[in-house]
Amino acid sequence: MGFIKKLAKIRKSFKKKKIDLVMPNCHCAHPKQKKFTMKVKGVEGVLENFTMCPSCAKEYFEKHSTSCASCKDPIVPSEAVGRAPIGAEHPFTHLTFECCPSGGLYCGVWGESRLVTLHELKPDKYPEETCSAIGHALKSGEPVIESI
Repeated sequence: MGFIKKLAKIRKSFKKKKIDLVMPNCHCAHPKQKKFTMKVKGVEGVLENFTMCPSCAKEYFEKHSTSCASCKDPIVPSEAVGRAPIGAEHPFTHLTFECCPSGGLYCGVWGESRLVTLHELKPDKYPEETCSAIGHALKSGEPVIESI
């Protein structure tokens, strides 16, 4: 699944959960387009009905995305991420069957150039030092069930 399709799916799921992690609007003078193609970290994708012009979208994604330790494709803001293996080139992976060996490695959402931790997403459920879903389960002895 390309990063643009993932982004559309992620944005829908966050809107349902009422988590405010959506792309900002741009207020530039550039012409807006309903559909455009762009590359982020060398991966090409198509954006449709997006809130930014092509120039601002490219700048935003290049600035705030990171790379997946497994597939090397971009991890874009608002995308759920898992912990990468120790010693990996990048610290996070896409939270997909292809990139992450276990949903237990879920550690939060990629924000604007940083990880939005489980504690930040659900402070009542996860203590500040929580590193991943499995880490929380092992430390607390409680099962962790998340709909991502």
